[in-house]
Amino acid sequence: MVLSWGFTFSFGFMGLLGFLGAGADSRPASGPVSGAAACFFTVAVGRRFWGSRIVLGEQIAVINPVFTYRIPCGAVVEARADASGSLVILCGDGATMHASAFGGALMDHWVGSTARAVEAINDHRQSAGKRSSSAPVVRSVTRAWTADVFLAAGIASAVAAVYLGM
Repeated sequence: MVLSWGFTFSFGFMGLLGFLGAGADSRPASGPVSGAAACFFTVAVGRRFWGSRIVLGEQIAVINPVFTYRIPCGAVVEARADASGSLVILCGDGATMHASAFGGALMDHWVGSTARAVEAINDHRQSAGKRSSSAPVVRSVTRAWTADVFLAAGIASAVAAVYLGM
């Protein structure tokens, strides 16, 4: 969490410096504004990926960068790590959910976060009861307000850089 916000503030600050650098010069300069756009786009992408997680509650929410899946606990057949080390949740209806938060990174070989997540999901599923659920898996677009604000700032900066470069 600290790393994610540190990343956001540092790149956001660099993007702001790009605008201030463009304003300090008397002639129009698209270079610093282009740099600001690149910083803002970097924050938008980074916040999307670092916001990936799994939330255990009445439902299991798999929050990926673009889509969020809400899975009733009774619909989960098994959580396991696949051959590449990625976390996979198998549902009773045959659906398979991949969690990008546990994507089988090289570092996970030593840290073991996927194995701990699999254990936590299976424990949560078993504590929720053995009942099966006919409730469907709900897919929705992931809301990441910080990422969306920086995406809008990046688009505005890119348009301004094109305008200044003309």
